[in-house]
Order: sequence, then C-alpha cells, then structure tokens
Amino acid sequence: MKKNVYKLTALIMAALMITASFTGCVSSRDDKNSRTDESKANMTGENGSQGKDDGNVTGDNKWMIGDPENPTELTVFLNHTWYPIEDFTGIIPEEITKRTGIKLKPVRATDYTQLGVLASSGELPDLIFTSQMMDTLSDPDICYSYNELIDKYNLDWEVPGELITNAKCYSPDDNYYFILSHTATNKDWQKTKAVPMVATLL
Repeated sequence: MKKNVYKLTALIMAALMITASFTGCVSSRDDKNSRTDESKANMTGENGSQGKDDGNVTGDNKWMIGDPENPTELTVFLNHTWYPIEDFTGIIPEEITKRTGIKLKPVRATDYTQLGVLASSGELPDLIFTSQMMDTLSDPDICYSYNELIDKYNLDWEVPGELITNAKCYSPDDNYYFILSHTATNKDWQKTKAVPMVATLL
C-alpha cells in the first residue's frame, strides 16, 4: 500500500470527491492530455507546488488528476466476505471517473485471514475497507497517514475531530491512518426525527 504516492493521492482525491460537491467543467479533448500531465507534475511536486490548488493544477477542474479515457485504476480491498458487489458501477463511479480520471476496482476478501496475510507480506492494496485490524493498519511502515497527505497536497478536506480522535487511539504516533464511516455523534442523533411506526395488515 505504501508504494505509490501518486496512486494514493489520487485515491484521497477520489474519496474526497465522493463527499464533496462536484465542481469544474468538462474540458475539450484537445487540451485533456496537457492538463493531465500538468496535474501529475503538480501532484508529485515536480513544479515546486507540492500539489497546491493554485488555480493551475488542472485548469478549470481541480479534481482531474488522471485521464477519463484511460483512467488510473485503484484497488479497494473489501474486508467483508458478504459484501454484495463485484464491481463499482453506476452513475456515481462513472461520474468520479469522468471528473477525476480515477477508476476504483473492488476486491472482496475470500476469508477473514486474508487481510492479515496481506499486511504481513507488505502487499497491501491502495485502499482498505474494514472493521478489523485498525491497530495493524495504523503502522507508518505500511500505510500512509491521512493528515500528512492532506497537509502535503493541501487538500480542502476537513475531517471531523471525533473521527481523528478515534483513529489516533490506534496510532503509535500523533497521526491518523484511517477514517471511520457509518458513525454519528450525539449531536447527530439529536437531529434525527422519529419515524412513526405504522402497522399494516396484509
């Protein structure tokens, strides 16, 4: 997993794209290649910008870091044998690819020992979706920390403080290596409305 900074940065951008509003315009086919090359240079710091969004990263679409015609493929390991999908398809994955040049490829675990084997061998995929082994995956030798990547590439992504605190409980340093999903604070629960129960006779 901690092998390719560009691919992981692309993954972070894709994750952010899912939670953020879609922005930018579609470019013409003629300038697509030049914009993609410029984007790659900025994301890897080759132009000294360290990926900052200075208005020139990808022209009018700051999310475009790959080529929609030949997208960068990122592997997502789903550590749930019951997960009901084999492929990310539909309007949301298609829109992410269209606006970022990134395609997510899911790989479902065959059993619950597979992730441990991958971590031990150092052959982790680009992204892991799991509810287990948080301490093992909070290892700076095999995984990147979210906060360092967000700071390095100046991403406009504000992670909620309670998620950072939870992640740091598993961390050997002051960084956080995962972001919990499907969580809610007491304040979130207070905003919910009770749904009336309706009995129906069939």
